[in-house]
Amino acid sequence: MRVQNSAEAGAQYALTHGYDAGQITSAAQNATTLGANVSVTPSNSGYCLAGGQLDLANPVAAGSPCADGTTAGSYVIVDTQMSYSLLISFPGLADIGITNPMTLTGTAIVRIN
Repeated sequence: MRVQNSAEAGAQYALTHGYDAGQITSAAQNATTLGANVSVTPSNSGYCLAGGQLDLANPVAAGSPCADGTTAGSYVIVDTQMSYSLLISFPGLADIGITNPMTLTGTAIVRIN
């Protein structure tokens, strides 16, 4: 939950102040008690909508025309992650895809123009 909250705090910074990777990273890391334990990867790109959803597989230049006649917006994506180790290893967890340590992730996306 806190890893996701960190991503959302970074996205909120971008929404308010625009894209600045260093400041977005600081905002995300300072938003929770995780601090520098959470890895933050902000990115800025243009995307079009395809079927009502962002076409994240095909970034384009912000402001360029999209296939549906709209204009590509500039989006900031903030990815966060943190490695977390269980204090006690439980038998059977690997059988259901839970590894120790595990990677917790968060993602937030905002349009900044």
